[in-house]
Amino acid sequence: MKNFLFVLVILSSLLFSNLFVAAPGDGEITDSQKALIETLPPDQRASILEKMGQARDIEAELEETFLDSDLKTLIDRPEEKVLTAKEQAEYL
Repeated sequence: MKNFLFVLVILSSLLFSNLFVAAPGDGEITDSQKALIETLPPDQRASILEKMGQARDIEAELEETFLDSDLKTLIDRPEEKVLTAKEQAEYL
């Protein structure tokens, strides 16, 4: 349950971070992000930069997963077997 909540929080943060901050495609932080990070105390800077890196890695992994053309998301159902009257009586 904790893992599910953790993944949910990470995905939500990725979604909302993209709405508010346009990140460059090369994975670097923007000047405005650098300015915000510089306002933090040194011990928090490293933590935030690490979390930003983790978020980038997770986002790349998600993109790779969902863009994989070989990914099979549907499972074919087996065809329904037609039972005879005797088999139906035994089954029920």
